[in-house]
Amino acid sequence: MWCRLNDLIKRLGDNFCGVVKVVSHQDLSGSRNELEWWAFSGNSAADNIATTILQSHPLLGKLWEQARQDVAIVKMLQQQVHRVFVEVGKRSVLFREPQKDLETVPFAPRLSREDAAEVRFLIDPGIEVPLRYQIDRLGSLIRWLTRLQDDSAPIQLVSWFQLQVAFEREFGEVPLAYSQHTKRWSWPNVNPIYIPFVRRANKLASFLQGLLGVAQIPYRVLHIRPTTSVLSFWTQCLAFRFSTVVRDAVDDWFTEHQGTFTSVRALRTLR
Repeated sequence: MWCRLNDLIKRLGDNFCGVVKVVSHQDLSGSRNELEWWAFSGNSAADNIATTILQSHPLLGKLWEQARQDVAIVKMLQQQVHRVFVEVGKRSVLFREPQKDLETVPFAPRLSREDAAEVRFLIDPGIEVPLRYQIDRLGSLIRWLTRLQDDSAPIQLVSWFQLQVAFEREFGEVPLAYSQHTKRWSWPNVNPIYIPFVRRANKLASFLQGLLGVAQIPYRVLHIRPTTSVLSFWTQCLAFRFSTVVRDAVDDWFTEHQGTFTSVRALRTLR
């Protein structure tokens, strides 16, 4: 617009008197002289043309509305990208590279074999269980429990959170569900609602403890720090010969999300 005005001024040459900035929406009756009347009426005419131009050119109106929507979307995208950068910055500050030693366990033994009460997941996949524990794919879950053990591995303290990650790596993120109404467990094929990671682990812990009781397998839940470098807080654990292959895969999964988790609260950031 200013370039167009400058071009017109140059074309006027000696006939140019000046450029007047007119405050918009002025009443013609308030003009004090002919110059102000001419300026007010010209400004009013320009406003009328700007108002009716969109009606006279509907395509231009559509383009203008689309441009407004595009600008709004770009602003929303800018805000989302900013949030992502902030979240990445927070996580990078908290990240600590775990120190893994392949020759020694991360922590010295704190329990004797008798105190640890080693659990042996030796359950017949065809076991008859009460109605409460009759779920689809029960045999698959029992066979998965068996594969978690490795007789050549040392006895380790394994938390329910580690078992939950191993469970989801094997079967996906659809958790076991318990109905307070029917007092029965189920294992749906799809997850109708989102359940946080800690709650999913608690559900798996409740089911497995019930299943071990039905199978009459002795076990002891210990409140202690797990034998891993990625969970450095005290929590409920089972003692068994955890397969090193599965354990390393689980540790790597935790490491990808955060170097070391120092509390259950930190686990609430997991999906």
